[in-house]
Amino acid sequence: MKKIIINIILFLFLSSNGFSAWCYQETANQSHISDGSCILNYSGTYYNDPSSAWLSSSYDFNEVFDTNWSSYATATATWYGIVFINYSKPVNSTENSLWQIKFNNTIDKVNFSIPLNCWNQDNLQFKVSSQFFTIPDYSNWSCYNGTNWQYLLNHNLTDPASIYEEAMWWDIEENTYSISRDSSTFPITNFGSFFLLLLLLFGYFIIG
Repeated sequence: MKKIIINIILFLFLSSNGFSAWCYQETANQSHISDGSCILNYSGTYYNDPSSAWLSSSYDFNEVFDTNWSSYATATATWYGIVFINYSKPVNSTENSLWQIKFNNTIDKVNFSIPLNCWNQDNLQFKVSSQFFTIPDYSNWSCYNGTNWQYLLNHNLTDPASIYEEAMWWDIEENTYSISRDSSTFPITNFGSFFLLLLLLFGYFIIG
């Protein structure tokens, strides 16, 4: 019976491996109360293209990272506005991470998967543009893939040229620990696995 219990614990432990945790980051360059509890990197940047012409100081590129998901940036009726966004990837973050954006006043936040070529750059590089002088007006959201800017969304419907906000959801692999017994090593990739490991040790050294 004891051996059966230990085998059940071992099965649960091994089958639980490989999980990761989601961690939210509101802006690329400063901490925010809504950020997750993981170790985030705030060395990212926001850069306003010098050729941009924003509608006014109340609707300029600063609205893209003011942490207010109701305010927005928009270009003038005769030109465009462009913001470049660079995120520094946290340690152990994976390509499953998501870019969260809001691009109009009728649709809530939307999460975009990041193309692998964009993810593989040293830093995550995004470009957001607002354009009013074309028909139709639009906002464009893209990432840099090492060669060019790859479109993720070209929005030209309701509230087309408004840029509300953006953020990151990082997929973080938990710290990996290991323990050896009888020449076997078991990796631990999340806190649930760590708890199960304690149960396994209990089975080995207390019950067994």
